[in-house]
Amino acid sequence: MNIAYFKFIENRDSFISGILVVDEKGIPVEFKYTNEINPTKKQKLLYGNTLKTYLKEELMFKNLIISLENTIDVIIVESIEDFSLNKYAENKVVVIRKTQETQLRDLKEFQFVSKDELLYQYEEKENPIRVIFKEEFSEEIIEILNEIKMENILEPIDRIEEVLDEV
Repeated sequence: MNIAYFKFIENRDSFISGILVVDEKGIPVEFKYTNEINPTKKQKLLYGNTLKTYLKEELMFKNLIISLENTIDVIIVESIEDFSLNKYAENKVVVIRKTQETQLRDLKEFQFVSKDELLYQYEEKENPIRVIFKEEFSEEIIEILNEIKMENILEPIDRIEEVLDEV
């Protein structure tokens, strides 16, 4: 199983992103990142408030996905605004966030909040995570979550950020 994590970072006037593919234990399989992009004043004026979306979706995410050599089972992002990336990834993008919800009884227990959102008890003695996905991906995402063996399902995103800070 291959799990991809996507991170997009905006620093004042520059943008950079990376995608880390790991196996179910969190061991890196592949890593790709974009060069830092520094839009000119002219580009900022021409693109207006669509600049960030254009850079993230069209230039960065789309190209990173195309460049991957490994098949991906799921792509995890932190932000609901990144859910729109599904149009480039066969609806395999899911948003995973920590919650303050009450713990579910058992490890790997899940509870649907809606047809495209669930709470999942990933770690013992921790609050469940919130998982947002395309409705047609609901059965598959539960199977994938059950196969993941990492201690912290969101930790690989921190790794991407640390590497991109060094670039």
